[in-house]
Amino acid sequence: MRTYVTMILCFMVLFSVATGIGQEGPNLWNEPTNAGNHQATWQGPGAIDFATTSSKYALVLEGANWNGLTAHDTQTLANEIIGTGVKWVMLSIEWGLYSEPYPPTATCQPSQGPHCYCGPKAACHNYNFTALDQLVNALNGAGIQVGMRFFMHPTWAGGQTCSGFSPPCGAILSAYMNTFTNNLYDLAYNLATRYKGKVAFWAIWNEPNLAYAFSPQDLNAGGGYLINEYMVLIQFPAHAGLTAVIPGALTVGPELYTPNGGGNVKTCDYYGHCGWLYGFGWWEDALLRYYDTNFPTFTIHNYSDTNTGSYNAIANTWNLVMVPLGKQRQIWLTDFNFKSRTCYPYGEQDIVNYTRSLYNLMANERAFYFSLTDGFSNDLCGDGLVHSLAYGWAVKSTLYPGFQSIVSGH
Repeated sequence: MRTYVTMILCFMVLFSVATGIGQEGPNLWNEPTNAGNHQATWQGPGAIDFATTSSKYALVLEGANWNGLTAHDTQTLANEIIGTGVKWVMLSIEWGLYSEPYPPTATCQPSQGPHCYCGPKAACHNYNFTALDQLVNALNGAGIQVGMRFFMHPTWAGGQTCSGFSPPCGAILSAYMNTFTNNLYDLAYNLATRYKGKVAFWAIWNEPNLAYAFSPQDLNAGGGYLINEYMVLIQFPAHAGLTAVIPGALTVGPELYTPNGGGNVKTCDYYGHCGWLYGFGWWEDALLRYYDTNFPTFTIHNYSDTNTGSYNAIANTWNLVMVPLGKQRQIWLTDFNFKSRTCYPYGEQDIVNYTRSLYNLMANERAFYFSLTDGFSNDLCGDGLVHSLAYGWAVKSTLYPGFQSIVSGH
């Protein structure tokens, strides 16, 4: 029997095939979104009261654990994050691409070096935490609330042909499912052990309703249901690994993809298992209806043409899912941008304007701009506030100060 299968059995009878999928078009809030929070209709473990938090402005740093980052790189990036004025940052790390030395090795022994880490469930593996350590320490020192998101499994964990952002890379082969869950538990266990007291919140996985992120070859562990399979293979083992070390660890999620415009969407994984975003038994409804304790803060992503698309995505989560279920809680937009590029068709000032408008619309939601940097490409037109490594992480002349002015309220 696969690890964590017994945890799902009591939920099997609850799912049925959806006959209605909710409204296809965007909805605006019927009332301000702070209603549910002030009425305290839902209080979950580790839930954050917005009255005690610092601001809704936040940033993502993608590829934060890339082991090619030097001490100069990490200090530069930390200074640029601090310089924006945000008090919340999501460090997004890719398990399969950056955590291990290249070429990745499936196993190691502690005697082989300081980067070999072991866990309770599986074999030891190499994880180079040097750059991540430097970033976390610098941000903690500046009083910034640090979150950590981990996703994108290596090929030795899932048996797939690649580790990256194309559909086959999300595959988890049937023969690897125990290997996958055990090693994911150990990854979470090691991250929690290393960053206990330094990381304020944890995001388990990324956009599981897209093929590149989650594509199980079969749905046997989940009783034939894709969303159950996601809980069994991803959420349960990772959450167990975190809370074995930090019993009160705050996890946010599920980091769902929402489409341009913020309406409903049907997505399918690499093997043709499909599901809608909204509607009874589908992604948002099922996760809050049956697994609400795993998501005390609910998180979504949105990349729309304008600010209203992100606003509508939040509104639909509130109106179509949370209010009917009576499980209202904070909604964080943990990745957002517009058109994803800052040269064409939008310029930097367009992105500043849309970002400002979105924040002005949001009363009780935290939004994380994606991303601080353009990453590691030679492209001058990425979506970051600063250019890529190839250009020395130079700040963009309009976008970076524009974001600073938003955060400062000017």
